[in-house]
Amino acid sequence: MRRILFSLAALTVLLAQGCGTTGPSFTVDFPFFYLQDVDCGNTPTVCAFMSDGGDGLACAGSDLYFLDHGQGYVLAKVELGAPLSCCTASSEGGFAAAASGLQFFYVSDETYAEHDPILLDAPASFLLTKPYGTVIYAVCADGSVSTVSTVGTQWSQISNDPTGVGQPSAAAITSDGSMIFVADAADSTIKALDPSGFGTLAEAYVGCPVADMCASPAGGAFAAPTGLPEVWHLDQSTGLHDYTVGLPGTPECIAVTPDAQYIFAGCTGHGIVVVDMQGEIQAQTGSYGQPSDIAVSGDGQRALYCAPDLMKLLMVSR
Repeated sequence: MRRILFSLAALTVLLAQGCGTTGPSFTVDFPFFYLQDVDCGNTPTVCAFMSDGGDGLACAGSDLYFLDHGQGYVLAKVELGAPLSCCTASSEGGFAAAASGLQFFYVSDETYAEHDPILLDAPASFLLTKPYGTVIYAVCADGSVSTVSTVGTQWSQISNDPTGVGQPSAAAITSDGSMIFVADAADSTIKALDPSGFGTLAEAYVGCPVADMCASPAGGAFAAPTGLPEVWHLDQSTGLHDYTVGLPGTPECIAVTPDAQYIFAGCTGHGIVVVDMQGEIQAQTGSYGQPSDIAVSGDGQRALYCAPDLMKLLMVSR
């Protein structure tokens, strides 16, 4: 995309009135147009998108939200009966998945029918969908990885495998599904795991906990060290740290555009910032509070934010 799309000019946006939204006006220094905000009534924690042009997903308390990709309004709110810690979508976008402890939930898209939950062998911390595959990996609190088959409508846990990870704090799977990166708070490392057996392929020492990770569309993954004002890139061929992108503050959550040209980061004291791969700030706003999670849609046209201090979900459009 062209740099001109990321104007630093302030856009004054009047929030649209409607169900689940509020109506004050605010100023946004951001290269997107405001679409919708949703009052959750619970603290939103994590978010994702279904597929390239699919709807948004978010967890707030025990509710799994489906948000319209076009306008950002709530399509459905599915009460799953337990506080949710993570969510994702099946690779083809036909189902959403979420987890609460040992319970692994999955819900059909469009019909929003809840299926019988799966019982995992260990509490799930992160859910990673294998691209172009029929499995979802649950990185568990004890460092093990549960593999869930997403074939048909009767999903099941295939296996639960131990890894060299002691205390996972963030995780990501590469865009081709060939490597899983897990940040290990037990020894301040990021471990690259082989999805075939989950052995450790490489280990990068960070020196501090990692708040978030996301895949890079160009290969490898990005990591957000909590004690450093920067984002690390992990190389897919070696599994090691190969370059750094600077930020104005320490990151709490990150996402990358599908062209791998820009990083969105929620930075402590700086709200949301957008930087290019040279670390130059393209845009910045504090109008959405301090996000706990950011997701960018696969088509690059939407971004979704969890704003726990506002108890809101926010959808913006390019």
